[in-house]
Amino acid sequence: MAQQSTDLSADKTYQYSEFKDVFVDSAKSYFSEVAVKDKDKFDVFEARKNHFKSLINGKTRVKNLDEEYIFEKGILISSTDLNGTITYANSKFCEACGYSLVELVGKNHNILRHPSMPSELFADMWSTLKNNKGWMGIVKNLRKDGRYYWAHIHITPILNDNKITGYSSVSKPAMRSELPSC
Repeated sequence: MAQQSTDLSADKTYQYSEFKDVFVDSAKSYFSEVAVKDKDKFDVFEARKNHFKSLINGKTRVKNLDEEYIFEKGILISSTDLNGTITYANSKFCEACGYSLVELVGKNHNILRHPSMPSELFADMWSTLKNNKGWMGIVKNLRKDGRYYWAHIHITPILNDNKITGYSSVSKPAMRSELPSC
């Protein structure tokens, strides 16, 4: 029996049987590009795998998995512990990423990491933050529904008694002229 291709651009609800082959193919393709020994990349793979599982289990409406979501107004604010686990997110942050606050708190911030973003950017970010300095950059984030959004992010360490206890991120929409080619 010939296998039928699944059109993910259609606006309909996908059942597990329709979506699983797309997920498996995507996971195999992505996993083959990732060196498992690289923990950051493995975490991104796990986040992407969990994202697809949520689409399958939640029978979420999927539009186009490579469609841009544009947030034009508002400031996104989030806080994490030292390991990048989300401890707070404002309502605008939740709106932009498509997750509820309950879904975000306790999850690592890298669930939003788009796989096209270079790991070197995040290595630089962590190195800068751990040296008690702020970091700014343009980041392409992955939403819960599979779409992505660009944000101009400023992250600073949270200090208590001169000791870093976490990180705070403030983001605004990235302007088109600021966008890198990812």
